[in-house]
Amino acid sequence: MELPKDALLLRIFLGESDELEGEPVYRKIVLKAREMNLAGATVL
Repeated sequence: MELPKDALLLRIFLGESDELEGEPVYRKIVLKAREMNLAGATVL
């Protein structure tokens, strides 16, 4: 994957118990980022 020269950083703060449609919100965000071919995601 070739990375663009210009980039943005997006930080989202969620709790482990935050859910959407019965699934953790962080998991939905990471899966969507992968679908969109975003450069990376980190979950802490």
